[in-house]
Amino acid sequence: MILIADNQEVLPDLTGKLETEIKNILDDKQIKFTFSEVVDDDYPEGSLFTMKNYEIGDLYDGESTIEVVLYGNTFTDEVGFVLFLNILIVDINSAIELYNPTSTDIN
Repeated sequence: MILIADNQEVLPDLTGKLETEIKNILDDKQIKFTFSEVVDDDYPEGSLFTMKNYEIGDLYDGESTIEVVLYGNTFTDEVGFVLFLNILIVDINSAIELYNPTSTDIN
């Protein structure tokens, strides 16, 4: 009996993952990659748009660099910082809520 093994890594399903998660997954699998961006405000900043020229489940040859295209938004600055402000005013009761969805500190 002859067994033939293929040690090539399979490109994982990154659907629904964000930039940090994608980076960790691909680093763990030792897949070379770069990030690029397509702007579309209908999707969360840093979420997966596509792996350019590759599909989920394709074999990775160990040499190529995969271009991972992420969604960007027009309402974030050049470092990806965004702060959401929600103001609720009902009669004399009012509230202001600040939400920071990033790891950047608010000073």
